[in-house]
Amino acid sequence: MELYGGVNRQPGEEMEVEFQTPGAIRVSGIVRNRSGFCFGLEFSAVWTELGESPGVPSSTFLIKQEAKDAHDRLAAAKFRQHQCQAEMSPPVAKRNVGPSFADRARGLIRRGYKPKVATELVLHELEFEYRNDAEAIAKARVDAKEFLPAIRKGLI
Repeated sequence: MELYGGVNRQPGEEMEVEFQTPGAIRVSGIVRNRSGFCFGLEFSAVWTELGESPGVPSSTFLIKQEAKDAHDRLAAAKFRQHQCQAEMSPPVAKRNVGPSFADRARGLIRRGYKPKVATELVLHELEFEYRNDAEAIAKARVDAKEFLPAIRKGLI
């Protein structure tokens, strides 16, 4: 598992992580790799807080193999509930959502950007936002070409 945290741990050191869930889960692991404050962890033990019920212990401790088995059972249950057909449909491209090209560019110009820089930034933003919609990208490019002359002429 990858974890981002503001702690100074080196590969080989142990680390405990607590997940804030209704039934709190703490895991103990060993840092296997590190890049800045991103850590790759190998879990070795899991503690689960089960709550206060008669006859049920307030917490359990799972050793490495038990933790893996418990994880496998949870993953298998989630897999059985999964509906592939419901999640296989391609995402629908957004249409006419949010401010227009001119509104976005004017907002950047009001913040101190030069019109040409603001136009380029908005165009890159729209290309990223609509990366799977060639028609929307083409419209954004046309809007960009029309925006700068309109600004120079004082029409916008």
